Amino acid sequence: MMLSDIFERIDSLAASASLLDAPGFTEARVARMIVAWAQKLPQPLPLVGDDSRLVDPWLGKYHGHGHNQASRDISCYFCRDIGVSGRGHLYLDRAIILSDEFVPNYWRQIITDTGGIDIDNEFSLPQRVIEEPTLVVSGHGVDVYGHFLIETLPKIMVARRALGGDIGSLRVLLEIGTPLWLLRILSDVLELDAEQFVVYDPLQERILLRQAVMPTLASFDGWFHPFCNLAIEETIRLAGVEPNSIDVPRLFLSRALFFNPATEVRRCTNELRLAEIAAKEFGFALIAPESFPWRTQLGLFRNAKIVVGEFGSGLHSTLFSRPGTVVGSIGLASMGQSMIGALRQQHNAYLRTERDEDGSYVIDEDLFRLFLMQIVAAAGRL
Repeated sequence: MMLSDIFERIDSLAASASLLDAPGFTEARVARMIVAWAQKLPQPLPLVGDDSRLVDPWLGKYHGHGHNQASRDISCYFCRDIGVSGRGHLYLDRAIILSDEFVPNYWRQIITDTGGIDIDNEFSLPQRVIEEPTLVVSGHGVDVYGHFLIETLPKIMVARRALGGDIGSLRVLLEIGTPLWLLRILSDVLELDAEQFVVYDPLQERILLRQAVMPTLASFDGWFHPFCNLAIEETIRLAGVEPNSIDVPRLFLSRALFFNPATEVRRCTNELRLAEIAAKEFGFALIAPESFPWRTQLGLFRNAKIVVGEFGSGLHSTLFSRPGTVVGSIGLASMGQSMIGALRQQHNAYLRTERDEDGSYVIDEDLFRLFLMQIVAAAGRL
């Protein structure tokens, strides 16, 4: 089922918005405050190694030339009578907001191209009205840690920058079933009091927000806004991570104890053997990031000199690693890690693989050794 023709589509909310000099609600239906502008977008450092046995040609080409989008601002919107359904789908009356300020490309395609979401059914659910000013945090991928890092966390920091201390006076809209780890981060680190949270059930109801605070994304299709560097440093400060408090220079991220049905097809079947090689032959510490408290995770990544692991949410935590860190990605190749590398000025390395029909893969041990040798040598030169 494709997106129904009964819905208009808003591809640019900014086009109909009034500009604000200070945060707050006005008589305008849609108003926005510009939070940051970028004249120059982050550019990637050269890849570590260009051996065709290690790096897919398409990825090498993208890494060097895929960060050339036009610069843009990021903003915080103050809107009246905004509808919310499902995974944070936003509406002005019967017009669904599909602007890439709010909806990542992969999710927009699910809505419009594949018909993977029944918007008609969502919109037919009973409506609950929330009168108080409410921050819209519900959204896409909130139960996947990597998407929280790339999408939700920067949005919250955009709102913090726009509102300052006033963010504590807002309600915060969350979906029922929001993971406990996310609730803890919101309350323990990002200073959103649990009493602010208002929960809705996307299978049973839709929401009408009389006063909606809607921060934009700060990452787009292929790049991060430079504001994300400020957001990361502010997150580190809020978490209370001390410089050099955790001194583990070489990290190998293990997924052996991690299970997520949505990503199980990415499984490396000889990952334990790779971990053994990394530890015994190259001096890496083996960690399962999700087994540590979030503050400890930030400290580990903040102070590491080299981080290696399978592509995925765990490796996305190199957002908190310093510029100059060498980051090795194994398995599924995607633009995500190059985006992070460009933003944080980190040195990326990739180890290509061919996946089986079920999506699993095996890494050649000799190529893995060559991969680590190049990474360690590069880190020694920096």
